[in-house]
Parts: sequence; C-alpha cells; structure tokens
Amino acid sequence: MFALDWGEKNLKIVRFIPESRFEFKPVEYWMKEIPAGLLGERLVKDREGMDKLLNTTLGNCDFNSASLRVSLPRTRGRLMVMDFPILGKKELREAVKWEMTRYLPFPGEEALFDFICLEKGKKRQKIVAAAICAKFFRSFFNCLDRFGSFKYERITLAPAALFPLYSSWKENLVVLDWGWGGATLVFLSRGVPLLIRNLSIQGDNEKVNLVKKINVEEDFIKVKKEIERALLHLPQKSSPWEMEKIIITGGNVLKNGFIKFLEENFKVPVRFPQKFWPEKEKEKVLLSVALGLGSLKRRKSWKELIFQDI
Repeated sequence: MFALDWGEKNLKIVRFIPESRFEFKPVEYWMKEIPAGLLGERLVKDREGMDKLLNTTLGNCDFNSASLRVSLPRTRGRLMVMDFPILGKKELREAVKWEMTRYLPFPGEEALFDFICLEKGKKRQKIVAAAICAKFFRSFFNCLDRFGSFKYERITLAPAALFPLYSSWKENLVVLDWGWGGATLVFLSRGVPLLIRNLSIQGDNEKVNLVKKINVEEDFIKVKKEIERALLHLPQKSSPWEMEKIIITGGNVLKNGFIKFLEENFKVPVRFPQKFWPEKEKEKVLLSVALGLGSLKRRKSWKELIFQDI
C-alpha cells in the first residue's frame, strides 16, 4: 500500500507493508519538489508538467495497480468541526452543506462534501466535515488515472490525514501543521478533534521572503496569538480543557528558534508527530501527513474521511 501526500511545495510518497491484520508499517519513501504553476486554484493548470512529475516520481515506486491513499492540499478545500442538533440523515446533509458553504473560497455548488459523526448525544451531535473543489478534484485524479490503475482506499485533506497519528494519545493536544500554503491548528481531547482553525501565515516561499523581508519572529507571534484566540473558543465540558502538549509538523516548523518559542510561551512540551521513523527531523515533519494516511487501520472509523457527493 502507498500513501501519497500532495502538498503545496512537495510530493511525498511512503510505501507500507502489512504489519498485522489491521495495521501497516512504513518501509521507504520518496520526495520530489513540485514545480511552480503546476496547480491552479480549481484545476491542474499544467497537465504536461503534471505527467512529467508523476512519471519521474511514481515511476521509481513501481506501484501501478497498487492500493493508494491520497491527501490533497489544504488550500483546495476546507475541514471543520461543527455542532448540530440530532437530525435525520437527509436534513443533516443539507445542514452540513449550508454551513460549510459559508466558509468556502469557492461556490458551494462547485464542492464535493463528506462528513462523519464524532460524538452523538441525546440532543446534539458533533460532526467533522470536509469539502473540496470538484473541478480540482476531478482534474487531479484524471492525471493520476492516466498514469496507472489504482485502488483508492482513502482521499482526504492534509489535516484530516494527521488525525490517526494522535487517535491513541491520551493527552489534550494542539497540533500545528505549518506548510508553504499556510497553517492549520487542530485541538484534540483524547484523540478526538474539538476545533480546527486555518491560519493565513506566510509559507516558506524564498522569493516572497526576499521581496517583503518577512520577519520570522512576526510569524511566530501570529501563531501564538492564533492559539490563544482559539483557546477562548474551545467547547468546554464539565472540566476545562487544558493544553498538555503541542505537536508540530510541516516544513515551516523547523525555522530556527520556533520550538523554543512555543515551549517558553505555553509551558508545555513541543514534539514531532512520530518518534522512530524516519530519523532526520526534516523528514519527520515533511512525511507526517503520508505517515498518518498509512497508519489508518483497515477497519472503518470516523477518521476515514473520503470525499463523495453527499
């Protein structure tokens, strides 16, 4: 089985082998920089360039006809945690569509949606929902399908692909995924997401940094303020939610001094998502999404968001 994480700047692929009946083990990986201008906001702009990239990258993996799990760029869609009253299946679908459409960067009629119930009480239910631009989705997979015949086990957005890495953790976590296209904050309680926030923070674009002379410390302060602001909006139960650990991933979290900055300001440990594989810090943060895709068990669970027209 292969996990493919298509980010804003790099394509990451990890090969997994079965470790038990329900789990997989990572054994090797490939990374390739994505040429600028390849993807547009709503479709693949350069199909010839896309084909070339796929041939030079996927050709080395020898995975034609293999099972494939795919994570798409966060900037092409939206991931949200929402609270609804108990509704019938049809009414809930319409409510999810209506609510998510208010936050999409493209018209709701152009979106593909999916949602799964996290928690269900007597009167209320918590939903994690995803939406992506249908045109981008179809043009992207048309390119993949021209390369080979795959069995798609799972298709989702980058932040959702990270959930399985923390599902068994017992702490209250803040997960920061800070890549080139911006950042996402996910607040989890015992592995269940409570709140998802998208941050507009400049990514690792060297040309922009040179022109605008972006101050790295200003980016750090923006992250700090967003975490503090989000903490005020966390749903509180009988006991207050208290942060116990911050997990960081994405290429920008390796900026000099960032880990120390978070630890000093929030007084909690700051860690990478996985401890043992791979060994280098850069690979740990860049491969986190692909590793999250592959760490999913084969059994169906709420973590397995798959885009479909609901």
